[in-house]
Amino acid sequence: MAATGAAAETLKCERSRLSTSGFGSRSAAESWFPTSSVFIIEGDKVRSDYYGEGTVKDTGNRVKMTFGVESSGGDIVRVGVTLVKKNGKYTASILPKGNYQQVVGAGGKCISG
Repeated sequence: MAATGAAAETLKCERSRLSTSGFGSRSAAESWFPTSSVFIIEGDKVRSDYYGEGTVKDTGNRVKMTFGVESSGGDIVRVGVTLVKKNGKYTASILPKGNYQQVVGAGGKCISG
């Protein structure tokens, strides 16, 4: 799983875990973390079928994707998706703003293709 480089790479991800911690309901958590998603990575840019355009940082063992997503209240909320290249597992979280605690909302597995 290269996840960055000269050619675009497509990752298809399936959620297997969902935390409702920090959300008012399960459906609210699901609205931030879909059951499946596709990421197309090209260099330091990523496009998601769910989150839209974002940025990518390859740290060697992991690929960190960050998206700015508009909330229902009109605020831009940063969502992070971290992929472990070795095993294809990912975690998705709402990234903290100010003194707030990070909310790890979901996890699952991605495959290239």
